[in-house]
Amino acid sequence: PIKTNVIIASKLTFMYLSSLCFVLLIMIPSVVVASNYGAIPNLYGIISLLVMTILSPGLPVAISIVLGGLVALISSRFKRKNLVQIILWLLLLIGSFALSFLSGINSPNVSSNPFLSIMKIYFLMDTVALAVTNPTYLILFVAENLLPLVVISCIVALTYAKMHTLLTARKKTKNYKFK
Repeated sequence: PIKTNVIIASKLTFMYLSSLCFVLLIMIPSVVVASNYGAIPNLYGIISLLVMTILSPGLPVAISIVLGGLVALISSRFKRKNLVQIILWLLLLIGSFALSFLSGINSPNVSSNPFLSIMKIYFLMDTVALAVTNPTYLILFVAENLLPLVVISCIVALTYAKMHTLLTARKKTKNYKFK
């Protein structure tokens, strides 16, 4: 039998690596363009960008674990669990689109400066911009991305058996008849 810690670690690793692939698709061209224009000042800037690229999936993965757990918890209470999950995920998607549209990211004055658009979408962008030249902000960025992931991972590891039982347990119906 496989230990539950191994199962949890493999699932979290898969989530982290798939998110890292997406980050790399965005960051590699961005770093190439930035270095061509001299936006990366020195070797420290390159190393800090590498560290931030590797660690940046931490916060999104932690948020997705929490959202996935909440959706699973809410939907486990219903008879049509899959339908409820689809509806909840659609509501979350619509809500994220609504927040995006209401934030003013698509306004004409912001589109002239793409850096301002990114700063509105990714609230850690201020830290990223400062971490390229200042090690204190690099440590802050590492903490902002790793701490939530470590805390959520520890909570999941400690409560996995209870959560699994809660989510997979089936309710008894009143009118159940043995055939």
